[in-house]
Amino acid sequence: MPHNTATVLPTPKVNLEAFGVSKNGFLPEELPLQRLSDPYYEVWERIIRELPTLLKTKSFRGKVDKLEVLSTLRLTSMREWQRAYLVLAFFTHSYIWESGGPSEVRTSISKLAAQDYLIANLLSNRYPFRFKFH
Repeated sequence: MPHNTATVLPTPKVNLEAFGVSKNGFLPEELPLQRLSDPYYEVWERIIRELPTLLKTKSFRGKVDKLEVLSTLRLTSMREWQRAYLVLAFFTHSYIWESGGPSEVRTSISKLAAQDYLIANLLSNRYPFRFKFH
């Protein structure tokens, strides 16, 4: 016995934007930023551009160990927060896996992870806050 195909369920009235869904599905309406424009973040952008070479030469961790923690106070738009999250996520994963697997956690990776966590929290909850790292 065939099922009833004449009955169509009504479209639910859901605010898809509240779930981060755009006309492109889970992809943003605008293309992601290719870089952070504030020169303050140039050190992050330089390292992310050099990432393949740094990983090949196993010199990424050394760069990160010398990296100062940057404040997030200069991130002014959601797209900038998303770019910062992307960069820090690559840094965190690269730091851990540069030698083929996890290693001892150092202060540098802890600082990166803290920044990464705070940015991820902002992006997932969309809280209007800013953190300054000392």
